[in-house]
Amino acid sequence: MGLPRFETTTTLHRAPPAKMDFMLGMAAQVRARETVDGYVETYMRRNPAARKTMEAVVMRLTERASDLRFDHLGFLAFAGLDDTVPGVAPILHVFTQLGWTERDAFDLEDGLVHARWYQPPSKDFPMVVVRELRVDRFGEECVEVLRKYLTRSDEDDEELLSTEDVRAAAIVGAAPWNTEHIDDDDMELLTYYSPLLAWHLAHGYAAHQVAGSVNGLTKKIGDGSTRRINATVEDVRAVMEAASSHGGGCPMADPAVKMSSDGSARRVAAAGIDPVSRTGLNKVGSTNWGGLVFVRRLDGEIVTPGTGIDKQTQLAEAFGFDDEDDTDEGGTEEVETEDGDPEGRAMLEALEMMKDDSDVDDPLLDTAATDAALSSMA
Repeated sequence: MGLPRFETTTTLHRAPPAKMDFMLGMAAQVRARETVDGYVETYMRRNPAARKTMEAVVMRLTERASDLRFDHLGFLAFAGLDDTVPGVAPILHVFTQLGWTERDAFDLEDGLVHARWYQPPSKDFPMVVVRELRVDRFGEECVEVLRKYLTRSDEDDEELLSTEDVRAAAIVGAAPWNTEHIDDDDMELLTYYSPLLAWHLAHGYAAHQVAGSVNGLTKKIGDGSTRRINATVEDVRAVMEAASSHGGGCPMADPAVKMSSDGSARRVAAAGIDPVSRTGLNKVGSTNWGGLVFVRRLDGEIVTPGTGIDKQTQLAEAFGFDDEDDTDEGGTEEVETEDGDPEGRAMLEALEMMKDDSDVDDPLLDTAATDAALSSMA
């Protein structure tokens, strides 16, 4: 007697379309959050003074670290060179694949710089603004200098930079070209024309500007109360000034608080640290990362019609590009991690500053420890 024959039917159980869309949406949000956190963490690790200021704001003006929101992130890209030179496309690809959409474009510096800003997929994420530096308009000297570094991935490698290398560098906020042998004279020349040119050559697709949002920050009502109310720009300014005076934070900008011409936004800013000479690091001189900005927007629009103020001015003010010293953020120093990899070449894990435990032992937060480490590398 033979064994009975079983008929088997395989049924594929698919999630309902609405649930599938929700699951895909959650995955995209996780990727978007990891991407934003990676750029912010790289900026803060390379800029300990800004990190000190940010940590003070988180400690004093949030109930929990996750309450902190970012208003916008700023990036740089080269333009006006041949197609073999990485430009704006890699960094835009990172964000457009995650749901950011282009909203507007505007020119700065009499057309030397072209800026675009991108709306995030939800209010939980920052806007993104990218400034394209039109190298050909700065002069032939700048073009010749940059071509020496931008078309080769290595001195001994005759291959052009691959698309994969460039995209990978954009994702982790690094430079896809070799930054280890940049000549001091070349950096000085680029800085003469614009510190932004030198900064982008040295740091590539790292975030050049990090702006927090005042909206969502809160403060306690009195020392013994558990009630909280919305924080104001002046509250943020007071915390930032205290961090500057006593906590190793960034010095305050002058003026520290500015209102946009159309009245739609106020910002409080800490300036970048003055260049400090370092030795044994890249042989490209000094660093002067930007400071830290917090913005309070009075409505949801970047451009307010009917104010009599031209659109270009409103857009420039919206992202802090109206300050004459905004471009004075050039810098060239690479800080190395314990394992010897440049900070911008690996995605760092979660934002340590976003942890509720503020007792994290991080030598990069200790100026004396950082200086000692740098001296030992000389």
